[in-house]
Amino acid sequence: MNIQLLPNNKVIMYDATNLGPSSMKLPDGNCRPVPGRPGEVDCSAHAVEYDVQTAKVGPLKVLSNTWCSSGGLTVDGNLISTGGTDEGNQSVRILNPCKGCDFKERLDVLAAARWSSSQEKLEDGNFILVGGRREFSYEQGRRQDSIVFTRKRVDLPFLRLTTTDKYENNLYPFVHLLPDGNIFLLANRRSIIIDTKTDKVVRELPLMPGGSRGFPASGMSALLPLKISNVNGSTMEAEVMVCGGAKPEAAEKAEKDELLWAMTDCGRLMVTNPDAQWELELMPTRRVMGDMLLLPTAEVLLLNGATQGVSGLSSADLPNLTPLLYTPEKKVKHRFKSLKPTEIPRMYQSSAAVLPDGNVLVAGSNPNKNYDFQAKFPTELRVEKFTPRALLGSRFGHPQASDFRR
Repeated sequence: MNIQLLPNNKVIMYDATNLGPSSMKLPDGNCRPVPGRPGEVDCSAHAVEYDVQTAKVGPLKVLSNTWCSSGGLTVDGNLISTGGTDEGNQSVRILNPCKGCDFKERLDVLAAARWSSSQEKLEDGNFILVGGRREFSYEQGRRQDSIVFTRKRVDLPFLRLTTTDKYENNLYPFVHLLPDGNIFLLANRRSIIIDTKTDKVVRELPLMPGGSRGFPASGMSALLPLKISNVNGSTMEAEVMVCGGAKPEAAEKAEKDELLWAMTDCGRLMVTNPDAQWELELMPTRRVMGDMLLLPTAEVLLLNGATQGVSGLSSADLPNLTPLLYTPEKKVKHRFKSLKPTEIPRMYQSSAAVLPDGNVLVAGSNPNKNYDFQAKFPTELRVEKFTPRALLGSRFGHPQASDFRR
């Protein structure tokens, strides 16, 4: 469900703790107590460390439920995982990238329940947590000798305006740190810029045309490579890209087993230009629940997801197996290139990460209530490395053809 590359070339993967026993055991009987069930223990590993170079996998112990959590690296390379479900929704997990280290957890330290919130680093090394289920606020964590949580909940009416009473469509909002230290935030179709030092909204941006973008419509977003706009480099242009998603009614329809087609449009907005408007273009294929990654060549890779439905358990169909390579500097209608497809559907709860050698690690997918290996889209335990075509062929010494390897 979650994946993070560490500075030591190890990748951390972790999943929910309440879906049943996993295929890997914790070592030496070092079991975790099951919250709310006195005397019951769980001896499965719900987190692992994957060695990029050797493909060796080692178990890690995570205590609280990371389902619907968020995460990222601190400035000194520690992994910090925040929020989740049940006993995990106000919890924080910290993993130091040292040999033999395991997660250290602190329960009930966040100011609010962060189920499906977003996490982003700030320029001073602190970080911000935004949103959550029926949680219209954000909070900051302070980076000192250790992580300090202010327990200060900042009300954000913007999040209340971008949801509905029953079918939330603004979870996991898109959050990007801008060159001036402010935060870009998009929820559903609306976006703003926030000054986290003053807790003020600096500017509301134009409404993005089309359907819903946030979970469960689950589009994709990236901050495109920054552009230096003058000789001395004192000014940078920041452009946000948002692709895919679903119609606003798609989640309600999915509950009735009617799966609507995902969206095909992308929008780009130069957020540092106060007069900018969204510029739209179309992808070659529809996509919901996809992943969007920046590659070493300043191009964008789009992969995983489905062409019908929304995020959720058994709420999507027709997996999108074909990655797309996007070159921002080319002219419209010439920016997308379809790459070699995979044979493995990667739908709800899939993930991907760019590795130091330019390959992309792709993992996960479990659109089922528990671990289910007989379902139409089984719980997926296989991991792939993907080499994007051409971009890595000539510049990084890899084969010319795009390639998935398990």
